[in-house]
Amino acid sequence: MTGHRKWFSSLNPVSSKEYITFGDNGQGKVMGVDSVSLFAKLSLREVAFVRNLGFNLVSVSQLLDEGFECFADIWKWYRRLGHLSFDLLVRLSSMGLIRGLPKLRAEKDLVCHPYRHGKMVAASHIPVSQVMTSNPGELLHMDTVGPARVASVSGMWYVLVVVDDFSRFSWVFFMDFKDEAFGFVWDLVLRLRNESHKAMRAIRNDNGGEFRNSRFENFCRDLGLEHQFSSPYTPPQNGVVERKNRTLVEMAWTMLDEHRTPRRFWAEAVNTACYIVNRIFLRAFLGKTSYELRFGRQPSVKHLRAFGCRCFVLKKAGHLDKFEFRCLDGIFLGYASSSGAFRVWILEAKQVVETCEVSFDETMPCTTPAFELSGDDEEDTPIFEDEYGAVNDGFKLQQMDVKSVFPKGFIEKEVYVRQPPGFESARFPDRVYKLRKALYGLKQAPRAWYARLKSFLLKFGFVMGSVDKTMFLLSRGGDTLIVQIYVDDIIFGGSSHALVSSFAEQMSREFEMSLMGELQFFLGRRSSKALRVPSSIKPNGEAVEQKEFRGMIGSLLYLTATRPDIQFAVCLCARYHASPRTSHLQAEKRIFRGFSDADHAGCRIDRKSTSGTCQLLETSLVSWSSRKQASVALSTTEAEYVAAASCCSQLLWMKATLSDFGLRLQVEGVDNALIKGEIESQWTGHIALLV
Repeated sequence: MTGHRKWFSSLNPVSSKEYITFGDNGQGKVMGVDSVSLFAKLSLREVAFVRNLGFNLVSVSQLLDEGFECFADIWKWYRRLGHLSFDLLVRLSSMGLIRGLPKLRAEKDLVCHPYRHGKMVAASHIPVSQVMTSNPGELLHMDTVGPARVASVSGMWYVLVVVDDFSRFSWVFFMDFKDEAFGFVWDLVLRLRNESHKAMRAIRNDNGGEFRNSRFENFCRDLGLEHQFSSPYTPPQNGVVERKNRTLVEMAWTMLDEHRTPRRFWAEAVNTACYIVNRIFLRAFLGKTSYELRFGRQPSVKHLRAFGCRCFVLKKAGHLDKFEFRCLDGIFLGYASSSGAFRVWILEAKQVVETCEVSFDETMPCTTPAFELSGDDEEDTPIFEDEYGAVNDGFKLQQMDVKSVFPKGFIEKEVYVRQPPGFESARFPDRVYKLRKALYGLKQAPRAWYARLKSFLLKFGFVMGSVDKTMFLLSRGGDTLIVQIYVDDIIFGGSSHALVSSFAEQMSREFEMSLMGELQFFLGRRSSKALRVPSSIKPNGEAVEQKEFRGMIGSLLYLTATRPDIQFAVCLCARYHASPRTSHLQAEKRIFRGFSDADHAGCRIDRKSTSGTCQLLETSLVSWSSRKQASVALSTTEAEYVAAASCCSQLLWMKATLSDFGLRLQVEGVDNALIKGEIESQWTGHIALLV
């Protein structure tokens, strides 16, 4: 019996008044009886349509009497083992390689929608048909994945994946920044060397900066390890870990999709996927699981449970009164790494706990996600990620990235290039090629791309900003859409979700691009908090290496684009790049810890002052500057005059830009009594010529 009327293609009403009594003594009237088709292959006869029936009820005994067989176990273990393929699941159960896994059977063509959502791919390539190593730990493959679009519960953005070449046993480590990879690799290599008497031979990774640096080189040299790199932009050369990345990510998203688990639990899902894969995937050509190849014994899966299912954690007896609930509602998030406990997200406390005192509800998920029980979590569930409310969400910024941007631009003037090596014309070896489109490295390429994108946006109905020519605005029916262009990176947002979606769709049709979702990273930058430590520069001490000092300055100058609090200190240190001293290097290193400061006595060498300005829109900082003045100021009044002129020029630009949005700036003042005064003196008469 069921309460879903739409399941019936036709319905025969019942003549008598039949009622079904529920467990709470409520009743539901039987409205009719007919057949129902399930999964396009199974047809149930004499199914009753009962009004107000909240769950479907089926008699297994009657199905067995009709000649059906029960396959409940195959679905239960399919979900417990992270939605691996039915063929592999049946093969594992028949081979007896895993303790606790019963004998299973499955019909062909079983379909799981979360599996399709998380693992649908194009055709695969031919795999390598040999084993490269003879013992576990000889060769480690490693790679980083990220950044994720959503930070994990613990605030992590990246995943370091390490795979043993022989056993294919995997480890995953979660990082806030990529440069943390070295610490995890260090610990893992030392642990593996202590566990095994076999010598480790090499590690292999791509050319990422987190691997190709002096720390890794020194580490490998000290331990006698060969450090292998794949060729740039050739992932197949690092295919072992690249394929493992795909396996873990696909399994993680599949498990998240089944119970509509919030995306911020992606790290827990990846960790659980790695735990499962190590125990159930067979090593090609060896016929054993990765776990058995590494530890020498068969793995057990008796304790595995379905990721994301409802569970109940027992409260400690010392914290209960007689009429209090004995358990806490939670969501199962995986397995503890150092014990036999389970990891559970407690809905009430909003934290992850590790415990063995837990019971599970592994029934198939209903249409209502478990995380809807907590209103704070609802906005993160994937099922609601496309919903939009202007009042709740406000003006959200999205991001898109155009692929191969410069060849999409057309060149107006004639440009000729030499025949590239390998493409020389045998008939005309001394001639040159005429370009029809822009190429990378061509000076006209950025302008050509901008011209094409500008033409498309204007055709779409946008209006170019009167001051900022890379900003475009579109107004339709009281809604506004704003687009900001940074070469191939595009930021856009609007007050109407429909308008934003329409723009993204039109851009995807016109150009090959990837939509990157809500803006969190841009131009490789993410916001961070700073400490407050005063700066100190003394022009003495021993000379230091210029290369190291200038390299650090270059890194810090890049950071000043998003860190106005360190701009003054960085510019101050940069003045000494020609002949840096120990004190300069120490001051520079302190900036890496983070601090802010103001100009007290100015430059000790040429006595020039520093102009520091910042512009705020309401309470939001939108522009800032810290520059040494071109001339020596004779007084603080003169220095503030020059700084005020610099600030005024920036305000005029902002005023013109904001006028495109229909906003008007109020008159700003300067906190200087002599500037406001009308009396000129010998200290102020010449300032008009300077500013």
